[in-house]
Amino acid sequence: MRQVRYRLITICLLFTLITILLVNSKYAKEVNILSDQPTDLTSYVEKYSDLMQEITKELRKNHVKFVLDYAILPDETIDILIKLPREDIETKTKVEIEHHVTNVLREKEFNPDQFHLKISSYYETSSDDERSSVRLSYNDLMGNLMQELKKRNHLTFSLEYAITPRHVEVIINLPVDSTENTKLEVEQSANEVIKRNKYAINDFQITIVSKILTK
Repeated sequence: MRQVRYRLITICLLFTLITILLVNSKYAKEVNILSDQPTDLTSYVEKYSDLMQEITKELRKNHVKFVLDYAILPDETIDILIKLPREDIETKTKVEIEHHVTNVLREKEFNPDQFHLKISSYYETSSDDERSSVRLSYNDLMGNLMQELKKRNHLTFSLEYAITPRHVEVIINLPVDSTENTKLEVEQSANEVIKRNKYAINDFQITIVSKILTK
């Protein structure tokens, strides 16, 4: 497979993070995929984004709480990464989720053999073997960052990300009256979460803005 290159103008969140992560006035912005020219990465997102939305709908219809991401492997197969908000996941639950996902793949005329389903706890960090794949979404990472900011008593903010040709930009919007110390603390928290999830910090850019009116 040709090396997948990041040449997108903007690819933002594809799926809304699970409701349990959206507390108080925090939210993750969901926007569409934009690109001015076709690229390897763009073609994969265009091919599979609708499928991922259908899988999301099916799981929600069956009352599954989850975060879904996906990535492409060097052999062009797709990892479907589903994380559940529980530490222990029963085999029965995994079998049920696999059944729902497989049904959607077949209904949409995709070959299930071209996909690898990985079901894990949301509280686990990404494993080393996931680094061989190229992420097409970062919903779990954004969820981890939301939890970290909540733990540090940042109660009002918005969060989104964009994939640019050189990096993944994480954009955190704070209240207009946020101090420089608060902005620095939020930026440090974001860097810690990225490192904890075993991503290269140089692949990310943290952008802090203050545009939220609280009064």
